[in-house]
Amino acid sequence: MFKDRIFIGIGGRVLALRIIDGQEIWRQRLATMAGGVTSVVLIGDRLYATCSGELTCLDPMTGHIHWSNGLSGLGTGFLSIAGADSAPGAAQTSNDAASAAAMVAIMAATSASST
Repeated sequence: MFKDRIFIGIGGRVLALRIIDGQEIWRQRLATMAGGVTSVVLIGDRLYATCSGELTCLDPMTGHIHWSNGLSGLGTGFLSIAGADSAPGAAQTSNDAASAAAMVAIMAATSASST
């Protein structure tokens, strides 16, 4: 579905680039403060990004932010995410965002201020 692009996270931003020539398709600033380690993962038809302890769900076609969760009380350290796609051939439903969010495994390091 998104085989024509690659997604990168850098400095509080997420970008989609064309694989064939590296040209930018879209760029989205996350709701967090700029900077910091930014990671991304594609799960089904949603793109998830992390930065400064916040998890954001984006549309991989447009970069539109569907939702963002500041993960209150978990600090602002590095946040890693992982997920699983539906079984091959399984129908995608309008509940993908909710089911994918439930599959996201979150491990946040405590911020320097809480040590």
